[in-house]
Amino acid sequence: MAKRCSLVIVSMIVGPVYAAVGVPDRSAVQDSPPAVELVTARAAAYAARYLDQLSSLVLQEDYSQEVAGISRVVTVTPQSRPQVVTAPGRRRDLRSDTVLVRVGPPLEWQMFRDVFEVDGRPVRDRQDRLARLFQQPADVARAQALRIDHESARFNISDVGRTLNVPGIPILFVQAPLRPRFTFEVSRRDEIGGRNVWVLRYRETERPTLFQHNSTQDNPSGGRIWIDVDTGVVLRTEHVLTPPRLRVSITTQFRFDDRSGIALPVEMHEQISGSTASIRSLDGVARYSNVRRFEVRTDEALAGQGK
Repeated sequence: MAKRCSLVIVSMIVGPVYAAVGVPDRSAVQDSPPAVELVTARAAAYAARYLDQLSSLVLQEDYSQEVAGISRVVTVTPQSRPQVVTAPGRRRDLRSDTVLVRVGPPLEWQMFRDVFEVDGRPVRDRQDRLARLFQQPADVARAQALRIDHESARFNISDVGRTLNVPGIPILFVQAPLRPRFTFEVSRRDEIGGRNVWVLRYRETERPTLFQHNSTQDNPSGGRIWIDVDTGVVLRTEHVLTPPRLRVSITTQFRFDDRSGIALPVEMHEQISGSTASIRSLDGVARYSNVRRFEVRTDEALAGQGK
């Protein structure tokens, strides 16, 4: 018998529907914060389900990036009065497919982006290149996904070296192997989409850090995770990095979908502020749609029959 693998892309229409689990009664939620151990344990259990489900989905990303104009003081001659000159701002619209791939420690998972349209113009034929990687052995799939990701990163509007502008990175930090790298604190209660959530603050304390600036300098992560403690569901994340002369903030909003059983990313906001030669302020907004589930099916056929 010979086995034949085929990749099937299944259309999924994901609407603003919520899980079958009930939304807790506000009056039943205690004002005192729950134990941080309870919050991180439930978030970790949810993270395992989230990563498993999201890794079988392809999401279309519509990503608008805008850099504010850069102002500088110039003098034409030593005797002339200094003048402030502002270069015009820049904007770029990217359309991509994104997929979550298991890459191994330390993060275990990475979201890859495959740009197929820039400012309304196709840069390649539309095809599910990332999804098809799963027909390949794991090592080959990771290498090819990394190549595609580097190829797509060149379309980012700035040259700051942005490789972490992907949704939901803080969900990785509650995994058991990574938790010791961070300190966690339950800070306050909030409400998102009718759900009572608690805000979990985190700060990376272990060195060297997970992410490095220019591959040499520690770049510790910090931020917040909004968690429905009753279910462990993560509904918002904020990832903050402070490389030299910059502050980077990436906030992701999620919406629960009962088809997949997880809260899917629906919008990501990226903000960069600081002082470098190429950037003073960058704002990006990414929205996610056209969710498709893919699966690799293995069919048995008689060898030599060419089926």
